[in-house]
This record gives sequence, structure tokens and C-alpha cells, in this order.
Amino acid sequence: MHPVRERFIRGKLMPHYLECLSNYTKINVKESDLLSPSISDGILKRLHQLRTQEQYHEITPVDSFELQRILESVFNQGEELIIWIKDADICGMLKIPDFRSINTGFDLCVDNNGILSIFDAGLTREVTIDYSPDDDYGQTREGWIAYVTVYSE
Repeated sequence: MHPVRERFIRGKLMPHYLECLSNYTKINVKESDLLSPSISDGILKRLHQLRTQEQYHEITPVDSFELQRILESVFNQGEELIIWIKDADICGMLKIPDFRSINTGFDLCVDNNGILSIFDAGLTREVTIDYSPDDDYGQTREGWIAYVTVYSE
């Protein structure tokens, strides 16, 4: 993509992108907090190798309380994590200090894409959360329910 066009698209996407990341985390995310799109692209290519391995399991359905338990069992306290959501290839991924920075009670209406991936900086473990208000799970009176896939080496 032409650099001028890329900057224009990034500028249009950025306000909502930052709102989505702030919704998924306990952080007021700013553009300066993001990894560059080129670094994010390199991470995504390496992450693809983890996703093609056969070592994964799916947990369904999962609510916000169960998601917190899963994050605690997959990631270590104090372990830097990276978050991917739609448009990370244009806007950049977000690094967070550890799983405690994740807002497991996020509002699913903020991001209509419905997919959030969290992985360790070494790209050896990933938790993908897939939620949608349009399916049989979606929104409940207590919050949301999602499909979760955990990948590991």
C-alpha cells in the first residue's frame, strides 16, 4: 500500500481502534503505546507457526469469570503479553505488562469484529477469544459468553 494511503487509512481507523483496545484492557491506550505496523506484521507471521501446530484445545462456552481463570492458567504473572485485534496490521499491536491488564468484563458491543488474541512475547502460547452477539452464546444478562482456543508449543 502506498505510504500516504496507509497513513490516511490508519488515521481514520485509529480512534475506534484505541477505543477497542482500551475496552479490552484496563489501560487508557494511546497511539504511542502501539507497536509499529511493520513489527506487528512480523509478529503475526511468526505467530502463524504457533497456530498451525496441532497442540491446541477449545473451551466452550466461556464467560468473563472463566476467561480470567484461563488467562491465569496459561500466562504467568509479570509476563509481558501482546494483544491482536482486527486492523493490527495497519494500526499496530499492543504490549501489556501481564494478564492482569486484561479487562475480562469488556463490553462486547464496542468491537463488532468479535475476535481478540492474547499471546506471550515469545510466541509460545496464545489465547483467542471469539465472541458474537449474533450466535447461540453471545450476550447474557451477566455479560457475554465466548469460544476460547488455547494454542501452545
